[in-house]
Amino acid sequence: MNSQINNRVARWAASRTTELAILLLIFAFSIFIRGFLGLSNFKNLLGQAAPLVLLAAGQGVVIIVGGLDLSQGSVVGLVSVVLFAAANAFGFSAALVITAAVCILVGVLNAYCTIKLKSSFVASFAAMYIISGITIYKTGGTPISNIPPNVSRILIWLGTASFYGVPLGLVLACTAVGGLALFLKFTRLGLHVYAFGCNPTAARIHGVSEFAVWTSAFCVSALFAGLAAIVLSARVLQGNPQMGEGLLFESIAACVVGGIALSGGVGGVWFVLRGVILMIVIQNGLYLSDLNSHIRDVVVGAMLIVSVFSSRIRIPDRRSTRLNSSHANISY
Repeated sequence: MNSQINNRVARWAASRTTELAILLLIFAFSIFIRGFLGLSNFKNLLGQAAPLVLLAAGQGVVIIVGGLDLSQGSVVGLVSVVLFAAANAFGFSAALVITAAVCILVGVLNAYCTIKLKSSFVASFAAMYIISGITIYKTGGTPISNIPPNVSRILIWLGTASFYGVPLGLVLACTAVGGLALFLKFTRLGLHVYAFGCNPTAARIHGVSEFAVWTSAFCVSALFAGLAAIVLSARVLQGNPQMGEGLLFESIAACVVGGIALSGGVGGVWFVLRGVILMIVIQNGLYLSDLNSHIRDVVVGAMLIVSVFSSRIRIPDRRSTRLNSSHANISY
């Protein structure tokens, strides 16, 4: 009896390593770092979260399918520039429509190239360079800051407003991620995303459209990168072609430490959220401790290695379970 209880506790702890790590880090930082649990630092954490939540959620869908979207950072810079240029020419509402269309176009092209090249890494890596090159060439690397007063007021409101103390950008991010969770859990296409990530060959045999799966994944990733660009642009009130630098690897890291399997087929919104929380807690705690920025990078890298190692221990059973349930629900 005691051995059964011990086994259950061990399995529960193995499946909750990220949550336990978050709690332990918060406890440690609160003891050794003055002001870590202060209200001002908590507001700072909330303010940092929105862009990473959006980028990691979009990246997570692509990883679940079994790929990577390396073009996210360049899409952030592109959308930031297009938003301000279009707002100057056509107004804010039209600018939102144009940026959404640009994101969908990038997503479709990434999906098409991934299928043809049989490598999401190569396809999105090429897209990263192409998008970044075009954006910087057209702007000369100079941010766009001249916008009409009415657009400026909207962006200022988006960048500074809050809902019961929670920044509006984070509210929008959580709303978008909640919609993504419903899509993955309750739609046929969302089910096909998991089925394809578990076993692409079996998914094709059972009628899953490879183009539909890759297109939905890359379009979600690009659209969420676009939302992140809007949130970031609202903070600084400029369209910056280099705004997305460094964000790509943070989004991948958040997915990995959250427990999303790089091999595909395993993951979800909660995996993304707990990964983002862990990343932000670590970065904030190390920043407040006045550690050298390069040492902070070393800590994040070591954390990635530990996360991947631990995930390989606990993923197989969940992966096979997800595969069986996915095939059971596909309409033959």
